[in-house]
Amino acid sequence: MPRIKGQSDGIRKRGAQHPEHTISLAGKKETGDAEKVFLRREEPKSEPAIVKRDTSFISPIKKEEAIPREIFPEMTSKPTVRESSPPERTKSVQVSKSEEATRAPVEEIKEPIIGEDKVSSWFFRKKPGAPKAQDDFYTSAGLSEEEQEEKKKRQSLFRGILVGGGSLFIILILLSTVFARVTVSVNPKIETVEIQDVTVVFDTTVASSLPKQKILPAAKLEFSKTVLQEFEATGKKTADFKARGTVKIYNAFNSSPQPLVSKTRFLSGNGVLYRLLASITIPAAKIESGKVVPQFVEAELVADLPGDRGNISGEVKLVIPGFQGTPKYSGFYAIAPSGFSGGAEGERIVVTKEDRTRASEEVTKQVYAELEKESSVKVPPDFTVVDALREIEIVKVDVPPADTAVDRFTASTDAVLRLIVFRQEDVVSFLRGLVTGQDQTREIVPDSIELTYTARSIDFVKGRAEVVIRGSIQTRAVISESDIVNAIKGRSASEVKEFLEARTDVASSDVSFFPPWLLGVPGSAEKVRIRYE
Repeated sequence: MPRIKGQSDGIRKRGAQHPEHTISLAGKKETGDAEKVFLRREEPKSEPAIVKRDTSFISPIKKEEAIPREIFPEMTSKPTVRESSPPERTKSVQVSKSEEATRAPVEEIKEPIIGEDKVSSWFFRKKPGAPKAQDDFYTSAGLSEEEQEEKKKRQSLFRGILVGGGSLFIILILLSTVFARVTVSVNPKIETVEIQDVTVVFDTTVASSLPKQKILPAAKLEFSKTVLQEFEATGKKTADFKARGTVKIYNAFNSSPQPLVSKTRFLSGNGVLYRLLASITIPAAKIESGKVVPQFVEAELVADLPGDRGNISGEVKLVIPGFQGTPKYSGFYAIAPSGFSGGAEGERIVVTKEDRTRASEEVTKQVYAELEKESSVKVPPDFTVVDALREIEIVKVDVPPADTAVDRFTASTDAVLRLIVFRQEDVVSFLRGLVTGQDQTREIVPDSIELTYTARSIDFVKGRAEVVIRGSIQTRAVISESDIVNAIKGRSASEVKEFLEARTDVASSDVSFFPPWLLGVPGSAEKVRIRYE
């Protein structure tokens, strides 16, 4: 760029398009008028194109440096020489054609102009609104937006890694201290003890065990059941048949029993006569609160004459004609709940002996099954029932006699189930005393007891049974949990393993640590758990 005469190199003052300046030149004379020089700013004819710096192609070309004279607004008595600003430098950039075609034009960098402010203030002042990449063009200190975004991402990633690592470190510390746990699974040594012919007595009259006498408490239970079932008759016979029926004969007269002989007559309301097949005794009536409570006995009556006239359906009430005219006439009577049937003349279907046998077996099996079902429901759950200590008594089987003229008949049976039951824990407690004695270091393993009971004698009336016990029981060592905890707390994993392997009462063991990287047992007993297998 051309210099104005009398102006320092590289300095240009802002003003009008063609400003004129009057400059005093020092150094001409010490006194006298200063030589006046009119200056006119000349516009450069042409300026070289300036592009963004690329260090591989930039080759700076320096002009010959000249020492400028300091310019003052007024002449002084003595000329004073000051260091001027650096001379103007023009950068000549060599750019290849391919690079020139692809690169964007760079804003022209203008020279500073002397004004009222100092040159240094212009030099250190950043251009407002200029991108950061152009603040220091020649040193290429700026970053592009993509580079800034990438830098922010790297900084965010670094902060995330730092926070995550710190959190993970804190969690690991908490797991290794506050939440540390150790579980020791111990399998005590087990031995099997055989029980051979141990005799005990179950007695319903004692409330607790008597080990020295080998007497154990028991309970007596009794259940009764009546079963009725209908069957078809399969026989045929030509004859005269009399009607039959089962009756209940009541004593509502006094508290004394009343015997009746065979063939005793009973009369129905419609005048049909029936007779007692066998001798019986009517039980005495009960007197409760001054009132007579009738008692009865069951018996079978048969019509006095053959034929269907004796067949009466439904409930039938009968009286005893032999007591007529006496107070007993109204005090003794009979009731046939199902009436009378079977009376006929000629060929009829009759009950055979085979029909009776079949009916008796069926009702007996049914009453057994129902009694067992009832006992399983009604026996308390803490009591043990064994077959050797139960009895089913068939009180009565009622089946029509052979040659009874009926198409279908009903068989019934009454049975009673008697039981002597006991608590298994009483037996186990008794056997524990025999097996372990006073040794408190061993105990019986639950659910390992296998016993059989054989009855030598049973008295259900007295509620007493003598029984022989055989079988086997498993015992195991009793290991104190507190002893193990106090022995292993604060020890390393290898020391705990050696300690457990050295114990003779431990068959096997396993130690698990939480967290898994824990190298030893915590010093607090609350963080140690013992589990028996």
